[in-house]
Amino acid sequence: MPYELVGLGLATVFLYFMAQGEAWAFMERIAADAGLPGQTIGNSLALSNIGGIAGALIAALVSIRFGRAWPIIISAVISIYGLVLLLGDINTLSFGMATMCYLFAWNLTQPYFSGIMAELDPKGRVVVMMGAVQTAGLGLGPGVVGMMVRDNDFSVVSILGIVLILLSLITVMSLLFLKQKQHIHRPPA
Repeated sequence: MPYELVGLGLATVFLYFMAQGEAWAFMERIAADAGLPGQTIGNSLALSNIGGIAGALIAALVSIRFGRAWPIIISAVISIYGLVLLLGDINTLSFGMATMCYLFAWNLTQPYFSGIMAELDPKGRVVVMMGAVQTAGLGLGPGVVGMMVRDNDFSVVSILGIVLILLSLITVMSLLFLKQKQHIHRPPA
């Protein structure tokens, strides 16, 4: 098992899930601070699951027809777009779009990360370890950004999320490049 690639892969997962956790945990607060009614916020968050389902279905339908890099890049762009929507004037439409984009991208990316990790370790140990790494990222993200929010200025949530997504994109693209260079193309077990 190529440990340096596994380390890079787990770092990618950690950074990505830190971004997901920090942004998702503050979505409601961002919308409430913008003056959206609680029912509107709840409806938007609930309906955003449609985006999540669509992202997961597209990943299943597309599979690796276009490789793993392109779906991950597209997903990162969609995530960043969702976070940018939270930087401007927030209304029902922009908040709904932001949450839907975010869950769509989250559920589109996850299967590709799992596939990459499965190829690195056909015995499946690394994929199992991903659960702990994902949870660590999801848990640490809100704590870190929570310490950075000042005076109900939630722009730091989007900014940190964008930075973390870009860092995870850099690490996963580096991993894919190195993996290709080392000719690691095992089918998942």
